[in-house]
Amino acid sequence: MSCSKKRKAFGGFSTARAFMNEINTADAPQQRNDGDNTNAAAGVLETQGTKPVPSEPNKAGSTSSDQNPFTVYLTVMGINYHKENIHSLDSITLHRETENSFDANAICVKNGERNIVGHIAKEQASILARHIDGNIVSLDNVSLKEQREATFLVTAEVNLLDEEKREQFRSEILPEIIGIQTNPTEYQKRDMINDDAVHQLAQGITAQDAETASTCRFDILQMKHVPWKKNVDDTVATWPPNQDFLDKLGLGKADDKQWWQEKTGLKPPSMWNVTGAIDLLPKVPISSHQKTRAIEILDDAVHGVTNVWSDETLEELRTLMQSADFWCYRSSDAFIKAYGGPYVLGQEEGKLKLLKGAPHTSLTEQICRGHNLVYELIHLTKPPEPGFNTLIFGLNLRRSGSHYHQDMIDLLKAKNAPLVSRQLVVTTVYYEKLEDDNGKELVLWKPILNFNPRDDSLYMAARGIQTLHGMVHVQRAGLQSYTQHGVFHTPIFEDGDIEPVSDARRGYRVAITARITFPDSDKRLEPYLENDHYSSVLGPDGNKTICLSRNE
Repeated sequence: MSCSKKRKAFGGFSTARAFMNEINTADAPQQRNDGDNTNAAAGVLETQGTKPVPSEPNKAGSTSSDQNPFTVYLTVMGINYHKENIHSLDSITLHRETENSFDANAICVKNGERNIVGHIAKEQASILARHIDGNIVSLDNVSLKEQREATFLVTAEVNLLDEEKREQFRSEILPEIIGIQTNPTEYQKRDMINDDAVHQLAQGITAQDAETASTCRFDILQMKHVPWKKNVDDTVATWPPNQDFLDKLGLGKADDKQWWQEKTGLKPPSMWNVTGAIDLLPKVPISSHQKTRAIEILDDAVHGVTNVWSDETLEELRTLMQSADFWCYRSSDAFIKAYGGPYVLGQEEGKLKLLKGAPHTSLTEQICRGHNLVYELIHLTKPPEPGFNTLIFGLNLRRSGSHYHQDMIDLLKAKNAPLVSRQLVVTTVYYEKLEDDNGKELVLWKPILNFNPRDDSLYMAARGIQTLHGMVHVQRAGLQSYTQHGVFHTPIFEDGDIEPVSDARRGYRVAITARITFPDSDKRLEPYLENDHYSSVLGPDGNKTICLSRNE
């Protein structure tokens, strides 16, 4: 049976009768019959800047407790923004925030000391606020039912305030509220990305990606890498940088494992494998002038670094990404999460999505510092201030990833608003199934202008890097304005084969990308939020949980 998008998202019920049947089987509070529903400490809804919305009858009359108010389940989001207030939760209250500049329908949740702990989920608040503001219903006797890492589950009693609207309440309003509530029996399992979810979301994707890989006409992995760096006399620079350079940066010895693990989460630079990108230009049918231009843009601009993160750090990342309610659903088989500043997804006006960042943890702060150091040692210069302060976790269950795109687009101001100019990018790649999927994908780069191969297939790019587990891709500052990049399956040419083959990925892949956002990014986004430049807003809290690796 099909259901509306909102009902699907929150596991709602289609009818009041189904709701009551579910309440009878769930561990739900009994309907109140004691006539006492006026105590503010029991969870009366208030409106910002006004007195509490009364539970007792107004001029038109009201339902009272002995007329069986309905209990609804609601999800509280944004609790990671208010961790200091997650206490005194035995007497929580709801408050309408009519002056909230980000959401006109906002309903905040306050603890017993009247400090904000979160907000009712936007899809639910959009329905409830309309009926609350119309003085049709009140939400009373709010109670915390379950506390999770990124969300709360609360209950509230729905009471009719306007007796003249009783028929509308029974036939329209109550079913609408019931339809968007959180289903308590589904709260634990509704957001698991399990085998069934993977099959449903990724159906047909791997076959399409393998078919795309078969269009490649040359063996990319047999092409040569450009040097990671050349000296002024055109000789190839040696790795790692000399100790004098590390000392100037206040860093440990190039081979001091303990210092680098404790301070940065990285292996010492002496263990890193640093290469330039794979040079694809010899196989690309373009003019010599176009090749020269591509070399000018991309030489010393793209690097791959392997054996860089410590095993302990990679294991901590795995634990974080598989924690409860970590992921936000993006589209197709893609999920996403941000820490630090906000980021804008999309490539076209009207299709942009705003991703809000959760507060950093000690681990995500360490990953930012590690990305800063990798960039600094590769390019021998510090990233622009304030350095990498935002992390974007992008997960694909099976798809190889995005076709050619830019992370900053010069004319798309609503996309660029939170990012410093001349954005540089450092990305760590993580594979769920290391033994099966290591090296099955490529990142390819090609110039935007004056690059027109006579063969315009996807693999006709200028540079590429094969992706390996734990590998870091480093893009020079400013490259975003001149090139596009995309993620594709690696075509493998076996001995004797004419056509390439591509074995589909068997587990998920995560790209953990570091960004530099303005400290006042939220303020910079306000004009675009007010003018509806973003089709939706994701995060900062997630509501999807990925199952443990099936290798275990």
